[in-house]
Amino acid sequence: MSTVPVFTRITPHIYKLNLEWELQIPFVPKIPTAVWLIDEGEQWTLIDSGPPGYEQIVPAAIQEHIGQKPVARLLLTHAHLDHVSSLLSLRDRWPILPVWAHAAEVPFVVGSMSYHELSSSNLIFNLMKRRKRESGLKFQEVGALAADGFVAGMSVHHVPGHTPGQLAFLHEEDRALICADAFMNLNNKLAPPLRVSSYDLIAARQSMRMLAELEFDLLLPSHDPGNGVPHEDLQRRLPKLI
Repeated sequence: MSTVPVFTRITPHIYKLNLEWELQIPFVPKIPTAVWLIDEGEQWTLIDSGPPGYEQIVPAAIQEHIGQKPVARLLLTHAHLDHVSSLLSLRDRWPILPVWAHAAEVPFVVGSMSYHELSSSNLIFNLMKRRKRESGLKFQEVGALAADGFVAGMSVHHVPGHTPGQLAFLHEEDRALICADAFMNLNNKLAPPLRVSSYDLIAARQSMRMLAELEFDLLLPSHDPGNGVPHEDLQRRLPKLI
């Protein structure tokens, strides 16, 4: 029997690999973290590459799921450690795999900027940013993905606040919104992104409001052990979140 975790079908075109991020902080539980595959028929699009500890597992799980169909591209929602840790091993498996991120996020992927360098009015971010692990990536071959564009059946939305170049993807046919860390859903509690790792809380709230106004049925946070949050639940909880 295979020990490789498997992707779960969430909507007709969206599959989710649910992993657990071990923060290595006493008394802090593991955080569920998603890797997404988008079925385009003859090929697949990958969104994010997972947290540390899964560098060999993520490529194996993808290969087991897609078989002989190619991975057309890897889209990064942002460059925090829990979203990019298998990036190099994925490129080893698929050497010509194109990698894309928002232009404002590219410097953090290629290593020319660190999140530690960001100016912030968020006191807890400033206090803790030097203690947080960063990816240490120096991955030079990253394309700049335009917000308000369209890729793999999804519209692209810039949702800064958690990071400068965070992206969300709305699959229009499936009416499902992959929102990255713009919202979190842990312990069945919808919440804003973690304050400790969000450099601009005002922009984060603006991004949450913007996403809530889009037309979709299912919200898909990257940190959610389940299968997403119905749009009506988001609307009901939104006033307490922003």
